[in-house]
Amino acid sequence: DRAAILVAFVAACVPAWLIFKYGVDVPYSDQWNIAQFFEKSANGTLTFADLYTQQNEYRQLFPHLIFLALGKLTDWRVKYEMLFSLVLAAFIAFGVWRLSASGFADKLHRGIPFLLASLLIFSAINYDNWLFGIQVVYFMPAVCVVAGLLVASSKRIGDTAAVITCAGLAVVSTFSSANGPIAWFVL
Repeated sequence: DRAAILVAFVAACVPAWLIFKYGVDVPYSDQWNIAQFFEKSANGTLTFADLYTQQNEYRQLFPHLIFLALGKLTDWRVKYEMLFSLVLAAFIAFGVWRLSASGFADKLHRGIPFLLASLLIFSAINYDNWLFGIQVVYFMPAVCVVAGLLVASSKRIGDTAAVITCAGLAVVSTFSSANGPIAWFVL
């Protein structure tokens, strides 16, 4: 368990290092679409329809809310979006660890899925994703699925509350990314 946690921590340090070393606080590509939210918010004209607007083939309402909140807190310093992606990835890894701990009593058997998942989640081969703040949209569905699986497997939460929570997480996932609707099938 401790060895897997240590390796996962080291793996998480790689994208953190990439962000601090190579991350640039300048919006890139699709991130420029977010600028209108700050302008409209400053003018008092930002509406729900603006945040719900279609982005390519999907609507990313919840990431828009995150970008707006982070931007207001940080004067839209894009590195914070990159770091938020890292926090979401850490939650995913933690969720995998909790799920494997509930599924396997043996430390080795629960450490191996966590270790492998951490190496994949924090892989530096996706360096361009770590350095593109808007990638939060692609972490959101995974966070929703992992959180839903944690809720569904919890013995403390009743079936009705688990179903309602999982449905809510599936809605968040759906309105976060093009691959978000998959949460409905998984959860």
